[in-house]
Formats: sequence, C-alpha cells, structure tokens
Amino acid sequence: MRLATALAGGVGRSKEEMCGALSGGILALGGLLGRDKPGEDYSYVADLAGEFRLRFHGLVGATRCKDILEALGPQDRWDKCIRHTADAAALLCTLLEEQDQPCRDEPNG
Repeated sequence: MRLATALAGGVGRSKEEMCGALSGGILALGGLLGRDKPGEDYSYVADLAGEFRLRFHGLVGATRCKDILEALGPQDRWDKCIRHTADAAALLCTLLEEQDQPCRDEPNG
C-alpha cells in the first residue's frame, strides 16, 4: 500500500499518465514474481504484465487516468474509481491464478 500511495489519481493526483490501479498491479507482479538480481531473466513477469495491461484496457478501453475518468463519468467521492481499482485487482488475481500463482496469502493449516 505504501509503495503505491502516490500512484492514486494518475501519479500524484495529476489525473494524467498511467492509471494508478494499473501501475499498482504491475508493481505487485514485480514484487511477487520479479527478478532478485540484475541480469536475471524477467521474461515471465514481463509477459504477465503485458497481459495484465491488455485485460485492464478491456475494462474501459484505456490505461491513462484521464481517459479512464472520462469513460467512468461523474463520481461521488471517487466511487467509480474505487470500483475500477477493485476490478483491476480482481483481474490481477485471475491472471495469477491462471498461472498457478497464489493471489493472496493462504492461512496455515
């Protein structure tokens, strides 16, 4: 959460650039499956990030915050943006599960 805080509102509330939900999902992929050392192959996670971007784009036809906000229309307390972020998280979980990767921590026992 801390790492992605400044991504809200399209990077520092600019309402421009890449949507924070997309950026956050890509950060999560890197955190879960990214390389540990320079020079290591990262093709797998790069391919997953590309697929996540494509699926994300399918939600409202855009990846840029400004375009997404226009597609979502008027909001009350960012309600549609929050829902869009939840939908993006669900997409990421689905993608991970399709790869036999856990989406969330499973309780022990």
